[in-house]
Amino acid sequence: MDFMKRVQTVNASSKYLYSIERVAVFGSFLRPRKKLGVVDVAVDLKSRVTIDEKHKWVEIFQQHAWESGRSFSTWDDEIDWPRREVLLVLKSRKRSISIQSWFSFVEMEKARNFRYRVLLGNANEIQRELAEARRKRMQESQSLGNRA
Repeated sequence: MDFMKRVQTVNASSKYLYSIERVAVFGSFLRPRKKLGVVDVAVDLKSRVTIDEKHKWVEIFQQHAWESGRSFSTWDDEIDWPRREVLLVLKSRKRSISIQSWFSFVEMEKARNFRYRVLLGNANEIQRELAEARRKRMQESQSLGNRA
């Protein structure tokens, strides 16, 4: 899969201010179909820059944005550029790839027949993380039901 080659490229290069810690594919891609639709991929990014109270990371992210030669309409866009840059490399202008945040992947409500495949990361840890998120959702749902 070209996608995983791009993951390896990002992780091998210090040019990028984020690395990719975990990748999972999920959704209709894993179901047998004649025609392939969108491939849903969850990606967990980790900053290579220490996020500290001194806000040096802001200067580093901003400098990285300026050095990219791109124009940004807002300060937020500048600061977010290192993350977006990695996502753009991963997507590689492919409309058939839908990249989701790791948080969304973990926290989304899942159908009973939900399937996923871990491409990068510890599958057992990811399974435990998903189970814990499901347990919390069920507790919250029960708590809301008791209030009604």
